Amino acid sequence: MPADNGVFHIVDTIFQPPAAICPDKIFVAEQRSDARISSYGYECRSKNETRHLYLSDNMKPVGLATDNTEELVFWANDQDYPRRSPTSWISKISFNETGHHIINDTLVDPQGLFADPADKILYFASHSGYAIQKMNYNGSGVDTIYAQDGNLSFQPSDVAVDSDLGLVFFSVEGTDTVSGSLWSVYKNGSNPTQLLPNENYTAGLIQNYGLCIDTLAKQVYWVQGGNGGSIHCYAYGDTSCFKEIIIDQLNYPYMCDIDNTYAPFGGPTRIAWSEANRPGSVFYAWTNGSDTRSVKVTVATDLDAPMGIAFGCSPY
Repeated sequence: MPADNGVFHIVDTIFQPPAAICPDKIFVAEQRSDARISSYGYECRSKNETRHLYLSDNMKPVGLATDNTEELVFWANDQDYPRRSPTSWISKISFNETGHHIINDTLVDPQGLFADPADKILYFASHSGYAIQKMNYNGSGVDTIYAQDGNLSFQPSDVAVDSDLGLVFFSVEGTDTVSGSLWSVYKNGSNPTQLLPNENYTAGLIQNYGLCIDTLAKQVYWVQGGNGGSIHCYAYGDTSCFKEIIIDQLNYPYMCDIDNTYAPFGGPTRIAWSEANRPGSVFYAWTNGSDTRSVKVTVATDLDAPMGIAFGCSPY
């Protein structure tokens, strides 16, 4: 619009200088013949580059979590053999590809992970151990937050934490593909609550693998896997989900993470997820459906069965 000394411009979007805004990478656990922990550039915030931080034919990585303050990547190896025995492990490595270390190798089938940078605590879902557990970043102090020991209908697959509220959210698979559930519990193990199914949502969750939360909007997202899978939203705060099914007709989606960098300034929130094929891919979409590109946008392709993913901000 015109002004006395020239033209007054209304800025109605957020500028995004390259390499200036976090997150700038997505870290991925790739599971099959090319078992590796990798990072991929996230749009123009980082160079369009691929880095393989760790490769090994002696691991089966599933869940993955990052701590940007410590510049660490954690991942779970669910080599659960013999079944339900403490023979699996969780590893870590720095963003600069140094310091690989197995922090605990006496775990039962860990899958989804969540790193809490405030307390330096790692939360994990013990799938065939029927439990949600936590431990220190060095692998010590393993503690069970909530469990239903021996209950075949209670096999946790992923976990995420809202540290502000002290709430732990987790996704649980049942004995078949349609008897899953979504839960919350406080960090101290109190008030375990089944959120879904409930009186308004009576259908069991279907192949519910990944879980991620938007701590600003107070919304939790769960991934329905399989061919034709989808991503669903559940509001645990005062802000309603834009829609219950964010995006569907996905090709074997597995785990997810949230980028709400711009949300405090009125910008959109994105959800990224892996599709665990061979080759597989990582995509993102807008959680509010406001962008016409909400059909999926590609982050990385030609991956080897990508499972766990996590946004990160790395100087390397």
